[in-house]
Amino acid sequence: ALRATHVGYVSGGSCRVEERPLRDSDFSEADRGVRNSLGGGDDDDSNAELSAAEAKAARELERQRQKRLSAAPKKIATIESKVDALEAELQEIDGAMLQAGADVAKLAELGAAREGVQQRVDGLYAEWEELEELLAASQPVGSGG
Repeated sequence: ALRATHVGYVSGGSCRVEERPLRDSDFSEADRGVRNSLGGGDDDDSNAELSAAEAKAARELERQRQKRLSAAPKKIATIESKVDALEAELQEIDGAMLQAGADVAKLAELGAAREGVQQRVDGLYAEWEELEELLAASQPVGSGG
């Protein structure tokens, strides 16, 4: 086996060579030598603390994703019923706009109300699509479900 006695890396526009064996951090794509150039000595403790914090954050993100994933089907059903109700409200507003005829003030009022309802519908559709994508991404490849 080959054993390194010196390690060289480029940082801040210069090349630095150290007489030491290789460390795991020498192969990190994330820091690309930044941690090595900052400490110079063994910084395994700070790496361990950083890794523990990163792992904790990753676990928390995964927990939140799983929670959202498990709630997605129920949330989609709720959104679907809200969209149905809002679309019925849009139809009522459209009917009222036809009834208003040439009453410009009434049409302006109804138009503003319709725009508000439509924005809520659009927001619900966006949330629905996001939840569908989350569900699709969690499906194993090749499962047609």
